[in-house]
Amino acid sequence: MVIDLPARAAVGPVAFADFSRATDLSTAGYVFYALYGIGGVLLTCGTWLVARRAPAPLVIRRLSALASCCSLLILAMTARAAPLMWRVGSGSTDAGVLMGLLDRFAFWTNLRIVAADLSFLAILSALGYVALGASPRPAVT
Repeated sequence: MVIDLPARAAVGPVAFADFSRATDLSTAGYVFYALYGIGGVLLTCGTWLVARRAPAPLVIRRLSALASCCSLLILAMTARAAPLMWRVGSGSTDAGVLMGLLDRFAFWTNLRIVAADLSFLAILSALGYVALGASPRPAVT
């Protein structure tokens, strides 16, 4: 979406809607995004639950909790964005209507990207903490 949404200015809202209908709004697109979205929430929330139950350091628990919250926020924002894109897929060819829908969809998508980046950064930081915090192995002689 980071590349696709700005491209609509070059091709216009009607061509972009046709492209979206053929990709993101296709059966394969629905399946992919459902699995990707729900899978991301399950993975990050599962990570947080494991970190909570295991004797993980507080920083790991907090970072995984942040990632989980961000994933849940993405899901909540998708509940606002998806109906807009579904309306794009309904077949309208009115450029003005499509432009309004796509602008609002882009707003929610930009917020979702920020949350996804924050979630990624939190998990990456937790992994870095684990990697740097690991005790070195004694040299084998």
